Amino acid sequence: MRRFFSFIGLLIKIALLTAAIIWVYLHPGTIHIDWQDKTIDTTVGFAALILSIVFFAFAGVYYLWRRLLNMPHEWRRHRHLKSLELGYRALNKGLLAVAGNDQSTADRQAKKALQLLPDTALTYLLAAQAAQLRGDDIASDAHLAKLAQHPDGQLFGLKGQLTRALQRDDHSEALRLSRVAYAEQPTQPWIIDAAVQLEARQRNWVQVEKILRAAIKQAAKSDTADITRWKRDLGAGLLALSDEAKNKNDTEAALECAAEALKKNPGWTPAALRVADIWNRKAYRRRAQKILQNAWEIAPHPDLVRAWLGISGGERTNDTASTLEKLIGVNSNNAESAIAMAEIYRQSRLWGVARQHALKALEYRADRAAYRLLADIEQGDSGNAEKVRGWLEKASEAAAEPQWICSVTQERFDTWQVLNRRNNFNTIEWTLTSQQNVAALEPKNLLPA
Repeated sequence: MRRFFSFIGLLIKIALLTAAIIWVYLHPGTIHIDWQDKTIDTTVGFAALILSIVFFAFAGVYYLWRRLLNMPHEWRRHRHLKSLELGYRALNKGLLAVAGNDQSTADRQAKKALQLLPDTALTYLLAAQAAQLRGDDIASDAHLAKLAQHPDGQLFGLKGQLTRALQRDDHSEALRLSRVAYAEQPTQPWIIDAAVQLEARQRNWVQVEKILRAAIKQAAKSDTADITRWKRDLGAGLLALSDEAKNKNDTEAALECAAEALKKNPGWTPAALRVADIWNRKAYRRRAQKILQNAWEIAPHPDLVRAWLGISGGERTNDTASTLEKLIGVNSNNAESAIAMAEIYRQSRLWGVARQHALKALEYRADRAAYRLLADIEQGDSGNAEKVRGWLEKASEAAAEPQWICSVTQERFDTWQVLNRRNNFNTIEWTLTSQQNVAALEPKNLLPA
């Protein structure tokens, strides 16, 4: 569009000049000039031509004069643009060298970039990564500190410093950096996750709750996928607060925190067990049973069976099966229900009924627990060593039953815990694993790369 209007403007200028020439041609005349003792007589057209030549000559001289005055500025500008070009070329080559683990090239290009682009955030990033490649942690930390002070690279620099602090197990410094980052950008998911993990490591549960509530409130406006994970984390933090209140004999606060954790994560076994236990201790057995039934309806779990029998007194009566049926009756078509009933009848030495339920469990989930239960039933019923061996062989080949597994270290736990043995927060889940010797596995990085 600008070119179009420029073209129209040029046409207008040509038209005006043409009109002026035609006008002079159509109106001939003479010009008489007396100056001192000289007399000049000429035509209008010739006078116009002379004036035009003088005007263009003056314009040319003025243009050359302006160019001469601007030459130093143009030279400096040219050098600046050339430096920028060479600097960004060094940045490009240096970052590619870092990606390819080419230490010498990365160092060389980082030095060029520092010389040519000393005020660019990417320069400090390249210099820090080049220093890491050559194992110079001091230089790397220095460049990351400069990057963190740069307005364009502050958060990236903080993230690099945070990662370095975690690598050297300096959790106090990591916590300080996470708080600085959170104060700057409290809506960044990676900052929220880092702050939560590091505050939880120090058992600052009130701060964990505050951060997660703010994150969930903000996420509800933007409909982010992180909200589900943050709700689970908030539930875990509330259970930790419930533990603290319980240790202080503040039953009401313990119940309030646990109940909200269950509300945030309906059917979550750890929260359901905690709420049911508190209600039972307060002598509200029916409320406790209702909590367990609601949880079983959503997510059947063997820990709910043990809690139900403990609360209902089923372990001290001869009618344990009917007591248990009140729980599993709300959701009976699953492996956990079948295994629970098979175990109850096995303990009662009702082998035929127990076997029926164990075989039914295989229809839902053919795992080791079901096959081992069948082996126990066969051992108690017939004592047939060959049949028992057959069930045990199938158990050895079957998939593992669900367990409490840490998603970071892959360790197995008997019960859910808010922190694993390495103080990672809310990483223990009820899930499957095919690992046998899982305790020695290295943890994954909990912070985004």
